[in-house]
Parts: sequence; structure tokens; C-alpha cells
Amino acid sequence: MVFVSQPTPCHRLRYRFPRLLTALLVAAVLGLGGCLPGKTAPPGPSSGGNPSAGEDPAQPDPAQPRPQPGPFDILITGAMVYDGTGAPPRRADVGVKGDRIAAVGDLSGAQAARRIDAEGLALAPGFIDLHAHTYEYDDADGVAALMQGVTTQFGGVDGRHHGYLGQARPESIAAALRWIEERGTGVNQGLFAGLETLRRQVGAQGRPATPAEIEKMQELLRQALAEGAFGLSSGLEYEIGGLHAPTEEIIAVARAMAPDRGVYATHIRHERSDVRAGVEEALRIGREAGVPVAIQHFKFVGPRQWAQFEAVMAALDQAHAAGQSLTVDVYSYLTPDYGMHLPLEEAWATAGDPEIIVLERKVPAELQGKTLAEAAALRGVAPADLAAELARGGAIATVEWIRLEHLGEILRRPYTLTSSDGEARALLPPDQVFQRGVGVHPRSYGNYPRLLRLNREHGWLPLEALIRKMTGAAADFYRIPDRGYIREGAYADLVVFDPRTVAEGATWWEPQAYPVGIHYVLVNGQVAVDGGKPTGVKAGRALRRQP
Repeated sequence: MVFVSQPTPCHRLRYRFPRLLTALLVAAVLGLGGCLPGKTAPPGPSSGGNPSAGEDPAQPDPAQPRPQPGPFDILITGAMVYDGTGAPPRRADVGVKGDRIAAVGDLSGAQAARRIDAEGLALAPGFIDLHAHTYEYDDADGVAALMQGVTTQFGGVDGRHHGYLGQARPESIAAALRWIEERGTGVNQGLFAGLETLRRQVGAQGRPATPAEIEKMQELLRQALAEGAFGLSSGLEYEIGGLHAPTEEIIAVARAMAPDRGVYATHIRHERSDVRAGVEEALRIGREAGVPVAIQHFKFVGPRQWAQFEAVMAALDQAHAAGQSLTVDVYSYLTPDYGMHLPLEEAWATAGDPEIIVLERKVPAELQGKTLAEAAALRGVAPADLAAELARGGAIATVEWIRLEHLGEILRRPYTLTSSDGEARALLPPDQVFQRGVGVHPRSYGNYPRLLRLNREHGWLPLEALIRKMTGAAADFYRIPDRGYIREGAYADLVVFDPRTVAEGATWWEPQAYPVGIHYVLVNGQVAVDGGKPTGVKAGRALRRQP
């Protein structure tokens, strides 16, 4: 008996069509790609799924274990990953090699030099602080920011990148970034070119600039962006921030960065007296200069500004809906630095509202941290009488000029991001902590954990939406490449925290207390916070704007 092998479907095609070209064409049309030279037909009805009839050797054998990526330098396992996109979290492992994220997914079989068990914890990109003063201080070590999960900060804010409080910095952005690199930094630092710094460089201090000076500032700004600046900052309430620059001058200078999409980042004019006028000016500058606008540490301070809340937010909403590129960023504490560490007598005379005066220090322990209204109710006396009594003992208070409900409403806007307006300095001795004007604001130590706690308690946003504002959305608006996201190839700036317990430790009366619930922080792949304690590693880098 002679056994004749049965032809495969490919053989049948070759025999039945006289021309090979026709056979190939028909095979392609019919989806029989397996019949092309060098291929075999996939298992199916024609082959009965029999491996001998043409199983693809490239397909993995399900009986064999899948190869695992790695080995990794660090492997974070079992976390709920908030990846910075705003998508709901998913359980995953994250592998780090060098300064980058190398893999995200099920890495349970992978090898690593170090494993971090994040079971039951959240893993997010490192938080991006868009307005900070760390760069301005010689004693800055970055620890206060790192302990909050912050891995990137922006300096050169409020119109100055040349330094502040007598601590000089280079006026060239290139030299300033080299200074950061040579000194070392705990967090990544990006810089703005300061409007007042440019005005100093051309001799236009204390007055509007001349047309020739404006032209020179445009040239300097273009150079600053080429050297790595992310945009132009202003502090229009300050002599050292651009107070004397009229709107038309700022528009003309900012227009120089329109081709490069540099950001105009501003501490608005009239923040304390007429926030509506300040916002309108900022939006006008963005429109007429053709640049994105960032209104920084945005807030409504005191009753006169509270009355403008609806109108100002409507103006911002309208500009955003019309397509203007804009953002506002906020911090989580309820007063600026000028509202804290005040003698109670002054606080009462200034505010006159016992609901917003918080008893800070030099008061009975049971009253510390309470509002004057709460304390008066506890004592069963009138607020004015209690204020007079405590003032005689030298009581110190903070006036919370910002309304909590406004903070929540602003955060719900799609164009809102976050900042601290703080500085990650080394711990100050007790006699300097409460010095008026230069003391420590608790936002420097607790802003981001406090924001997470307040959101948890008040339900303003889904956690993934808040984290996006603190990470990926900030990186997108400011064009920070490969940061703000958890994905393969991104820089390994990461924070592991407990979303159920994370909270600030810093208060008006203890402003240098570290937060709770921040377990691990990585900066460029190096562990900067380990088990809730700083390691002393300075793994940050000077960031340069990419063209």
C-alpha cells in the first residue's frame, strides 16, 4: 500500500491556479496569509487544529512559563497605580532600571535588587509643584518637598530669577541651571525667566521701560528660553516682581516667546484688592501676546474678594471655553504668609470675624487650633471679650482669609493645577520659625498631603482626577518631557502613599512638622524617602524646556 500525504490548503491553491501570482492574490483577498511563502496555514477547520498541519512556531507554548522582564534595580509590587492620565487606578507592579520606569504590569516573577511592597497603597507619579521658592534659599535641601511626595518644583517665580533676600543667583538662565547642577538638588528644578530680572538687566527699574529697553528684554527672553527657561514669570504686586511694568509692556515682552509657546506665569496685580482686575489683565496678556497663561497660587483673599468669586470664575470659564490656553494653580492652606503669626489684637482688628481667626500660640492648650468663635462658645463668652482677654496674654493668631469652599470649587475646574508657594529649606531653629515676614508657612511642609486629605474628606474629585492635576496635566501644560506619568520609558519620579491616612502634620503653630502617609519617594530612580524617612539623597536634576 502506498501512503500519499494529503496536501495542505497552500498546496491546493498552488495546484488549482495555473499562475502563482494569481494564487497569492487570491490568498491575500481571502485572508489566507498563512499560504504566503515562508508561512503555514493557521490551525482551523481545514487543518483540524492539528499541529502537524502547520502550527506557527513563533507562538509561545502555553505550557511554558512566560519570560519575565528584568532584572530591575527597584521593583514596586502590588500597588494601586494612578498613572497620571486620570484613568481609574489598576493593580500593577512597576519595575525601575536606572533613572527610568522599565516595565508596568504583572512582574511577580521578575528579579530585582530591591523590592518595595506596596500592597494596599497607592503609587503615583511624583507631584509637580508649579510655584515654589526653594531655588531662592541657600539652605534649601529639598527634604520638606520630598516628604510630601513632590519630586519637581519650579523656581524663578514672582518675576525674579536673580535671587531674593540677599541670596543672589545668576541672571543668566544657563548659569542658573548650572548652579543647580553643581550644588545638587533633592528635587528636580525648572526655572522661569523673571520679568523684573529682565527689567534690571536693561536698567528699567522703578518706571515703565522704553521701546529700546523692551526690544532688549525680548531678546533676553528669547535667549532665556533657548537656555531652558519654561516661560516668563511676574509678581505684579511687588517692587521686585514687575510692579512698575504696565500691561502693554508685559504684552510686548511676552510676545517674544509666542513662537516657542513659553508660559506667562503670574502672581497677578491687585491680588489683595481687586482680583477681578488682576485676572482680566492676565487673560489679556495671554490673548494679545499669543501665549499660554498660568495664574499662580490663585485665591480670593478676604470678604471683598469673596464677593467677586462668581464673576471671576465665570470669566475664567468663558476664556477656557473659548479656547484660550490657561491654567490656575492653588495651594491647600487657607491664608497667605501675611495672614499668619499675628498678634491676636491685630488679627481681631483686621478681620473682625471670629469664624476665620485661628488661635495659634500662647493660648490655653484646649483652645489651640480652634477658631475664636469655637473657643468663645467653649468658654461661654462673647468672642470680643475672649479676644481681649487672650490678647492681654500675648496670644498669637492666624487669619484664614481663604474660604475652603472656594478651594473645592476652583479644584473642580478642568484647567486647575496645584502649587505650594513654599520653600523646601532646612529646618529652622525655633527662634526663626515664627519671625514675621520670613517665618515658616506650613504649606512648605504639608501642602500636598493636606490637599489629598481635604479631597478625601470633602469628596471634591475622584482621587485619580486630583492626582492628574498634580502630575500629568502639569507636565502637559508646561511641556515637561517624560515626567508626570507612570509608563515605560518615563523618568522614575514616584510616590507611594496611603490614600486612607495621608495627611499634613504642619499647622500654624507647628509649621515644620512632616506629613503622615507618604511611605516612599523616588527621584530619577533613587529612593529619597524610605519608609517615611528622608535618605539624604540628592537625585534631582535641573530641568530644561524642550523646543
